[in-house]
Amino acid sequence: MTSNRQQWIDAILHLRLHFSLLLMPVYLFALSQVPTLPFVEDSYTNPYTISGIIVFFILHVLVYPASNIFNGYYDTDTRSVGGLKNPPPSNVKMLWLANILDLVALAISFLLKIEFTLILLSYITASRIYSYRLFL
Repeated sequence: MTSNRQQWIDAILHLRLHFSLLLMPVYLFALSQVPTLPFVEDSYTNPYTISGIIVFFILHVLVYPASNIFNGYYDTDTRSVGGLKNPPPSNVKMLWLANILDLVALAISFLLKIEFTLILLSYITASRIYSYRLFL
C-alpha cells in the first residue's frame, strides 16, 4: 500500500505537463492567424493580450493535463505512454486532481466569457466520455 503522499506524487506525474505543452505550437500558430481572439472581451485590437495568456494557461496547464490524468486513471497503463516511460499505478487521487483542475479551469473561463466556458465544458465532457470506462 502506497502512502498518501506517494499517491499525490504519482497523480502529479500522470498530469504529463511536458506532453501537454507539445500542443503549444499549434495554439501559438492559431493565435497568430486571427485578428482577434474569440470569446474574450479585450482582444478586439490585439490578439496577444492578457486574455490570450489566460486562455493558454487554462488549456495547457489545467484542461489538457486534467484530461491526461483522467484518461490515465481509467486506462491503467503499465507501459510507456505520453512521455512517461513507466507510469505509476492509478489511484483515486488522480480523479480528485482531474476534478479540481477542470473546476478551476471552468471558474477562470467564466471570468472571460460565458461562451468560452460552454465550449470548454463541452471539451471536458467529450474528453471524459472518451476516457470513462463503466466497468473496470
